[in-house]
Amino acid sequence: MAFDDEDIFRKLIRRFLKDVEEIERLFEKGLEEFSSEKHKGEYFYGFSVTVGPDGKPVIREFGSRPGRKRIIGIEHESQERRPKIREVSEEYSDIDIFENENEITIVAEIKGVDKKNIDVKILKDRETLVIRAPEYFREIKLPSRVNPSRAKARYKHGVLEIVLEKE
Repeated sequence: MAFDDEDIFRKLIRRFLKDVEEIERLFEKGLEEFSSEKHKGEYFYGFSVTVGPDGKPVIREFGSRPGRKRIIGIEHESQERRPKIREVSEEYSDIDIFENENEITIVAEIKGVDKKNIDVKILKDRETLVIRAPEYFREIKLPSRVNPSRAKARYKHGVLEIVLEKE
């Protein structure tokens, strides 16, 4: 055995299991708090993309979001329309574009860059977005014209999210 004293090994295992139980307890407490009344207006949403056996992408959604209701353990969409997801060419596989009636959201993966070194511009045609960073450049044709003065951008953990209001 790698340990001279089997008792030390058992103590380490017990401590590890105790820590795992504490993490599970904290996670469950966090979920309870999130679903409480004080967080009623908040939501979380995400998706995972995998490749199916036929080679096509399989998109699975998780979480909760406005417009989604839960009835007897089954989630269903309300009358609210889901955002359209526009496929981007393989040239820009690091960018996703989401569109709804009022906004266009661009999500770009730009890892290892300082926030202050990212430059985002909407060209005069109001249909082209340019993202520049060290060793990164994208010029994106938007699905419709946008209002540059109402643009919002946020960069966190290597992901740039730009929300553009349609004209």
